Amino acid sequence: MHKKIISMLQVAVLLLCCSGCWDSKDINDKAILATVLLDKQNGNYVFYVEVAHTDRSGGPEGQSASPEKFTIIRGEGKTLIEARDELDRRLKYPIYISAVRSLIITQNFAREDIAEYFNRLRADVEYRKKVISVTTDADPEELLNIFGREESVGLYIEKTLDQMTSYRQMIRRSSSIFIESLSSKYCGFLIPDIGINQNMIDVKGFSVVLGSKVVGFIPANEWNGIIFINAGRPEIEYVIPFEDKMLTFLISLNNRDIKPTYKNGIVKFDLKFDFKAELQYTSGRCPCKFTEKQFDQMSDIITSVLKKDIEDAINTSQRKFGGDYFDFNRRFHAAYPTQYHKMSWDKAYSKAEFNVQVKVKTKELKMFDYRAHGAE
Repeated sequence: MHKKIISMLQVAVLLLCCSGCWDSKDINDKAILATVLLDKQNGNYVFYVEVAHTDRSGGPEGQSASPEKFTIIRGEGKTLIEARDELDRRLKYPIYISAVRSLIITQNFAREDIAEYFNRLRADVEYRKKVISVTTDADPEELLNIFGREESVGLYIEKTLDQMTSYRQMIRRSSSIFIESLSSKYCGFLIPDIGINQNMIDVKGFSVVLGSKVVGFIPANEWNGIIFINAGRPEIEYVIPFEDKMLTFLISLNNRDIKPTYKNGIVKFDLKFDFKAELQYTSGRCPCKFTEKQFDQMSDIITSVLKKDIEDAINTSQRKFGGDYFDFNRRFHAAYPTQYHKMSWDKAYSKAEFNVQVKVKTKELKMFDYRAHGAE
């Protein structure tokens, strides 16, 4: 009896092992995509894909191989399906999309309906749900050829955003978060927007998504308040004028507390931020010595600046865009689920009251005293 059970288990394990690879193909027999760009031109859907060269061979004897490591393929159609079908016909091998590093969506497409492609992404089991998604208003072909096809544009974008996230200066969110938001009762989120600056790819700001489309743009010089509200433990440098100098501080968020309340039909949020401001360096001659009173004055100035940045970010979402892309709805839903399901969050959020409290503790970085050299 035991031998029979063991034999059955062995057969089952063998079948499980074989089921995943019996119809697999060698990776060199697939078109490995590193980047997918989706555009809309003259009413048609357009796919651009960056395909890695896996079967490149050298040129004639004595000549080096082409430096190009990627090929750009384009497919166009009246629907996403037609565009994808044309793309498939232009490719030498079947598409392999599990290696895609970045999904780039042009503003032309995103302003109409960003949800359709994210729904397609969700339905495709081979697509990486953690793929980085960005928007752009750059010319697709100029963007994808910026490195002369010697470096992956998608990998560069991923590394750039990962680096900014590691420096705690960016909100790192994968496509899975956007898919989840699009599936919920209320949908609002931010997507990083990239562009070309001095022949390099640069992060320009955030595209604002409400409902199923991009409705606006927030430039990089206005995103500090957004980062402080959404990011984990952000660190951002600020230049603060003080007396006759310009002081550069590293502002670090130590703690953030967001508490919703609901009374008399009004949604309220109490936001408390606890910051540390570390003096990095100053303008003018060094060394610089500041008294405790002066540091208290600096704290007051920084507190005012940070409070304004956070309040401006919230006011922009309420007054300019009329939508919540900070996930305040999730916090309110967790605290007041019954009331949340009975209301229109768009209307409630536009009238919501916010009380922002900011505390800043300043700290002086050890300043070096570069004294004059003695006689040699």
